[in-house]
Amino acid sequence: MASKENPKVALITGANGISGAAVLKQLSSNPIWSEIHALSRSPPTTTPSDPRIHFHTLDLSAPLSTLTSFLQSHNLTHITHFFHYAYIHSPSLIQQAADNIPLFHNTVYAIDTASSSTLERVILQTGGKDYGIHAQAPPSVPLVESQPRTTNPNALPMFYYTQEDDLWALKEKRGWSWNVTLPFWINGYVPKSGMSWTTSAGMYFSLWGRFSFCFLSCDLLLSCVGSSVMFYQSLALHIKPAIFPGDPDKSSYRRPQHFSTASVIGSFTEWLALNPSPEVQNQRFNIVDDTVTTFEDIWVGVGKYFGVEPKAVAGHDLRGEIEGILGEWEGIGGSKDALKLCTWDIFVGSMAEGDWGSDVSMEKARGVGWEERADTVGEMGRVFEEMRGGGLIPVFG
Repeated sequence: MASKENPKVALITGANGISGAAVLKQLSSNPIWSEIHALSRSPPTTTPSDPRIHFHTLDLSAPLSTLTSFLQSHNLTHITHFFHYAYIHSPSLIQQAADNIPLFHNTVYAIDTASSSTLERVILQTGGKDYGIHAQAPPSVPLVESQPRTTNPNALPMFYYTQEDDLWALKEKRGWSWNVTLPFWINGYVPKSGMSWTTSAGMYFSLWGRFSFCFLSCDLLLSCVGSSVMFYQSLALHIKPAIFPGDPDKSSYRRPQHFSTASVIGSFTEWLALNPSPEVQNQRFNIVDDTVTTFEDIWVGVGKYFGVEPKAVAGHDLRGEIEGILGEWEGIGGSKDALKLCTWDIFVGSMAEGDWGSDVSMEKARGVGWEERADTVGEMGRVFEEMRGGGLIPVFG
């Protein structure tokens, strides 16, 4: 239970997002937290029912003085643990930096000022792009936290680096500690966020799954009432496999990939935040499911879930294919809002940007006591069920 002498008070930014929502859910399951505050521009849609949770509407892109005044006027002056997940997405690295560098800088400085006498730990989530793998093959694998920052101009500017520098510069003047967590392809779902590889995968495979279902149903109908060659051929155009954009032997298809399931991110982050060990404090940690996975495993597993045949084809224009079929989304019962959520640039880029994988080491976390693992493909199935339950993707049958 939370101690009156030493209360644990959390503040989470980006609680509407997949990682932020996972951390909010995780903290709410632990009685050690006396208060849990969430900051975002709009109310969360999946907030656990818990009297300790308090939501505050705030635009974090506001100036530092505005953020500080807001925290002070709303009595947010006793925060002990700050978790930063707020993020503004753009396909442009330049725009990502322009939006997200001041977002973190102003927020962490405001919290540091408002809770100067109570702040104990600051947690910043970055990600796999910290290693530059969105633009180049890693110099060595598996990826370890001590790897030097990339200098490849195609990977820059990288706003994560400036966020980390801001964090470390402020820490030098303060007594609190910090952690940086680095998840990779995120597997999770919340209604208002599409910053998940799995959200886009669920939509893509749903389209082909629906076409396959329609084909089988119509084929049965034709066998009963007679054939129509033109109708049959038209349907057959839709009966195609879900195609991975790359040669099965020369692309990233069969190379090791690591995903980060949201619930694992949540439990690991809380574990870090409450861990007083000097080996844990002021350190960067990878966080992945830590199961041996390839895109082939994912493509086959997800294809089986949706009843779609998987295939890998060199030179396949996956982005063009997606743009060509999205017009049929609402026609198969897909949610109108889903199209606004998906980050197709991330989904396609994860598979088409290079022939390397994302082989991630969890040895550093294991070395300080972290033991949890997750079955990535199995967890994706659970996420798809949540998406169906939330009406984001259709149910066939």
